[in-house]
Amino acid sequence: MRLSPIFLICAAGLATLAAGQALTPTAHAQSADAPLPLRVTIQRLQSKQTVRGTELTGRLTNTGQEALTYTSISCIFTDGFGKEIGRSDAYLTAGPVGPGQSARFRALSPAVPVTAKLALHVREAGQTVIVQMPPAQAASRRTTSR
Repeated sequence: MRLSPIFLICAAGLATLAAGQALTPTAHAQSADAPLPLRVTIQRLQSKQTVRGTELTGRLTNTGQEALTYTSISCIFTDGFGKEIGRSDAYLTAGPVGPGQSARFRALSPAVPVTAKLALHVREAGQTVIVQMPPAQAASRRTTSR
């Protein structure tokens, strides 16, 4: 009995598909050893206009359970329509920041309008950090001129 080449190709394809379905990895719940999310709370956020631009300062408190060692902070300024109008990198004035500890941060950006909204993006060694800002801080930035 001789089998047609098309039949053999179809049979081999079906066998491959069946094996792939049988060996497909399935999603599992995270194990207890999975890393906990990194979290920070921003406090005392202030901005002031200087001759060199907008200076932004604040205090970051590590509310997570892991130390923050390789922390990067991006300050993103947007207009009333959500369009980005400025960006600058901030730096911590001390580190590493252990759980429950705080550190100040500072950024200098070209002048941005007082009406600009601010978003802070924090990363730790490439991993996103959850940023919590008290509602009063997020709504108003105190601005002083120098």
